[in-house]
Amino acid sequence: MDIVTSAWAWSALLLIAAASLLWFAAPLWLWLVAGVGLLTAFTFVADAGVAGHVSAWVVFIVPVVAFGLPTVRREVLTERILRRFRQSMPEFSSAEQQALAVGNTGWECELFGGAPRWRFLLAREAATATAEEREFLDGPVEHLCAGLEVAPDARRGISPQTWERLRAEGFTGLAIPAEHGGKGLGDAALAAVYQKVASRNMGVAMALAAANTAGPVRLLRRYGTPAQREAWLPAMARGEQLITLAVTAREAGSDPSSTPDVGTVCRRDGEIGLRLDFDKRYISLAPVADQFIVAFKVQDPDGLVADGRGSGLTLALVPADAPGLEHGARYEMAQPGADVGPVRGNNVFVPINNVIGGTDGMGQGWPWLLECLADSRGLSLPALAAGATKLAVRATGAYARARYQFHEPIGTFEGVQSALADVGGQAHGIDAGRQLLLAERADERLPALSAAAMKFLLAERTRGAINRAQDVFA
Repeated sequence: MDIVTSAWAWSALLLIAAASLLWFAAPLWLWLVAGVGLLTAFTFVADAGVAGHVSAWVVFIVPVVAFGLPTVRREVLTERILRRFRQSMPEFSSAEQQALAVGNTGWECELFGGAPRWRFLLAREAATATAEEREFLDGPVEHLCAGLEVAPDARRGISPQTWERLRAEGFTGLAIPAEHGGKGLGDAALAAVYQKVASRNMGVAMALAAANTAGPVRLLRRYGTPAQREAWLPAMARGEQLITLAVTAREAGSDPSSTPDVGTVCRRDGEIGLRLDFDKRYISLAPVADQFIVAFKVQDPDGLVADGRGSGLTLALVPADAPGLEHGARYEMAQPGADVGPVRGNNVFVPINNVIGGTDGMGQGWPWLLECLADSRGLSLPALAAGATKLAVRATGAYARARYQFHEPIGTFEGVQSALADVGGQAHGIDAGRQLLLAERADERLPALSAAAMKFLLAERTRGAINRAQDVFA
């Protein structure tokens, strides 16, 4: 059979043309032109018979009409498929809808949209520290690391001497602007501090992240009243006030919208305030904090707060020495030296002015928390993961060279080399994720989705790298 008239040859030509159009991401009109041209040539040249020619045109026209005409596509396909999905999917609660609306998108939007600009991604550079910030990194940060315990006792947290130094040298005010007395470090410098300290003592690095970027500083800067900012930011910068978030509740975990903790609006000694009852757990810095930003739901049985405000999650500053508040216990964590513990309150009274944002901030805590937590995920957690894995790379590589077995370094054995390659590869991947998020933050983006995904991914990669490093040492 003549190859020019063969139906098999035309089928192969059609597949090649379709693959080429897919490769170059051709627009719909070019697909249409190419399809009509090929089918016209096929009709006049190929030896496929009337049935074959008609079948070819039907196979072409049906998807063109179904997918190419918006009205037909919506009525015949999209609406029916969407209706099925809506019936099978659970409805989003208001809290879930708020979570989805937090932040904006980054490069992952291009990826999920099917048109990633790879050259643009590869050309991006992570933000770098300024010369002044570099002096701080090379001076006080290095001196701090030199004096830290590498392997603290798991039964106790950070030593009082270390906390005294952290407060006195401004490490609790790294993210506070200079106008309030803080160091005013940018994102790149903050990440460098966390990464460096994590390579020496993860407990201290976690404490610095909790004190600077895990919520309190950013909540007060963005949503606190002018009086709250003037009262607490300078005190935090001087190390006089260590403030931490108290969000995770019993039976609710990290879903503050389901918290059973309540604050009842009341009047005590002529002052309007909130009577708080709460039971929080796994709170960073709980044993040593001076104040807590507590998350709770508001009840206003007597209508003391006008306009129905407070029907949602609310955040308020609660002093650690407030009557009825209990804290100081410390969990025995898998991570040695971590100051994490519970905090409880029973009939704790705080003035209404202690609500973050004042009365206008009542009920606004959930989206504020989501935004600040997304902010933290994109900055501190990748830096901590990078510090831990880079330490694993350095320590494991050195051990594999110094440890001899059968009269040669164990680093020459293929099994050990495989583990070293795995640890090194994970470190590169983690640092790439860290730099990508820093680059997007430098573009004033807050990619909440990619930050949350990166938190999970980098935690798993860090766990895998540490496990492989332990295999070499064991």
